[in-house]
Amino acid sequence: GIGARDLEALATGVDPEGRPVLWLGDIGDNRDSWPSVRLHAIREPVRLVDQEVGSTTYEFNYPGGGTNAESILADPDRARVWVVTKGLLGGEVFRVPLSTSRVTTAVRVTGGVGGLTTDAAMSPDGSRFVIRDYLRARLYDAPVTAANLERPTPVALPFQELDEAVTFTRDGTALLVASEGERALWSV
Repeated sequence: GIGARDLEALATGVDPEGRPVLWLGDIGDNRDSWPSVRLHAIREPVRLVDQEVGSTTYEFNYPGGGTNAESILADPDRARVWVVTKGLLGGEVFRVPLSTSRVTTAVRVTGGVGGLTTDAAMSPDGSRFVIRDYLRARLYDAPVTAANLERPTPVALPFQELDEAVTFTRDGTALLVASEGERALWSV
C-alpha cells in the first residue's frame, strides 16, 4: 500500500518503537526535481509467508532542494537512517529525522564521499559501514559521523559492468557485491 516513484535502496534496522523493519528508500530523483522523498519502514513479519505487512512512511527533503540518491544506511539497533546522495562530482551523507506528522529536512553529515554512489550498507553488528560507487568501495568505522567519513579504508572490487549493489555477509566478515550488468554475486 505504499506509493512508489523510484525505489532505490533497502536496509534492515529498527523503527522508533524498536521493532525490526526493512527500510525502503523511495529516494531516486534523477532530475533533482522532487520537493520531497520518502523512507518506508516495513515491519518484519514473524513468519515468512505470503501476507500483507504494515508500514510507516517518513517524508523528508534536503536543505538545498531535490537531490538524487540510491543508498541508505540504517543502524541495526536504533531508529537512525542516513541517505548517501549520488552526485556526479561527489556525494553527501544526510541523517534523516524521522517524523510521521510533518515533512522533515535531512541533516547534512558531510560531503565528499565520492561521486556516483550506487549503494551503501551497515554491518550486522553496527560497527562498520561501506559505501560504493561504480568503481570502488570504501569501508568506514561506525558511527556515521563526519570524522569517520574522513577515514575510509579502500576495498578492491572485481570489475563488473554497471556496479550497483553492496551488503555485508550475515557474520560481517565479507562484502557481497553485484551488478546490473551480470548475474554474478561476488564475495569480497
